[in-house]
Amino acid sequence: MSQRFSQTEGLIDKVVGHVFDILHKANDKSAEAALESIANSGPEGKAAVEFALNQKRLAQKASDYGQEAHLADLRKKFRR
Repeated sequence: MSQRFSQTEGLIDKVVGHVFDILHKANDKSAEAALESIANSGPEGKAAVEFALNQKRLAQKASDYGQEAHLADLRKKFRR
């Protein structure tokens, strides 16, 4: 019975992950369309969208760097 529960749990995890991915992609497309609309509204809209996208890229780089630094610290700590 434990094995059946584990298989069911795995299947549920896969379905939930799939639904999450679909919703995430739909949200990305919606956000992209909204940004495009703002950018097409005029020079101020275009500048605002470029600024927002640049801020997003900078935040992602900072996050990536932080994660890499944390992993490097863990590797040093547990390296034998």
